[in-house]
Amino acid sequence: MVSSPKLEINPLNPAQDPSRTLELSRFAVHAYIDTYGYEMDLAQRTVEEDFRAREFTAASGSDTILVGTIGEQVVGYAQFGHNEGESRGIQEFRKLYVAKHLHGRGVGPSLMDEALASPDLQSADHIYLWVWGENTRAIRFYEKYGFTTASQRQYLGSGGKPTFDVAMLRSRP
Repeated sequence: MVSSPKLEINPLNPAQDPSRTLELSRFAVHAYIDTYGYEMDLAQRTVEEDFRAREFTAASGSDTILVGTIGEQVVGYAQFGHNEGESRGIQEFRKLYVAKHLHGRGVGPSLMDEALASPDLQSADHIYLWVWGENTRAIRFYEKYGFTTASQRQYLGSGGKPTFDVAMLRSRP
């Protein structure tokens, strides 16, 4: 009987593991493309991956970034933190992405459970997030975790097409 590798979730530490940071940045670009349907050539992806790696390194000083891996492969991540100028009781859940081929396989809930168990989110009076309004699967997922729609913002998306984001809020009971 062959057992499959299990999901492991660990905080990102760019100073100790720069190769994991680069791997996460590559994953993030591909997850973004899968989610929003953008197309990028190799040069654009390379520039974007480099930008994301620097972004993750900078954010790791203030945010918590949890990386989900199966074996050595990054399969998802969650990022959350406090925004300067906001009360410490307010936290933003910035990102949660899962490899498309693993949707519905428990990776997203595992990342969300781990994030919500963190001291920063446990002690928060309010947690908010923004989600693309056309991503109804994600909206349903967040609703299962007690997030409710608070507002919307409209903007012009790819190709000048009008689209919108939904702000969702979860308050401590």
